[in-house]
Order: sequence, then C-alpha cells, then structure tokens
Amino acid sequence: MASLSQQHWSLLNAATDRLGKQLDPQIKPKRQEVMQQVASSALSVEDGRCQWEEIRWIQRINLHLARLSDHLVAASLLGDQ
Repeated sequence: MASLSQQHWSLLNAATDRLGKQLDPQIKPKRQEVMQQVASSALSVEDGRCQWEEIRWIQRINLHLARLSDHLVAASLLGDQ
C-alpha cells in the first residue's frame, strides 16, 4: 500500500504533467503573436523580447517542477522499500 507521502507526491506529479500538457499547445501561438505584434510595431522590440523571456521562464519553471516531482515520487518509492 502506498504511503501518504507517496500518494501526495504522485498527485503532485500528475498535476505537473497536466500543467505541461496545458501549457505546451499555448507556447507556439503566443510566440507567433508576440512576433506579429513586433513586426506590425504594435509592440516594441524590447517589450517583445521581454514577453519571449517570460514565455521561456514559464517553460523552464514547468520543466523544473516536472523533474522535481519525478524525483520526489522516486524518492518516496525508495523510502517505502
């Protein structure tokens, strides 16, 4: 039977997976939108760069959360042995 902490980390892992699946299809269209706004001068190059950095930051944070939750699940499984 799974321990409470193992169940907790498994739920976290599932949540980070869902978050990644929700974010992934939004990334490319958002980048294209930013580039179109820069190309049409609706957004300055500097503001466009900042928005691209924000998008990359969100991707990096999500990747770190996914890796961390994977490690926590693995550690909880080892702890139950």
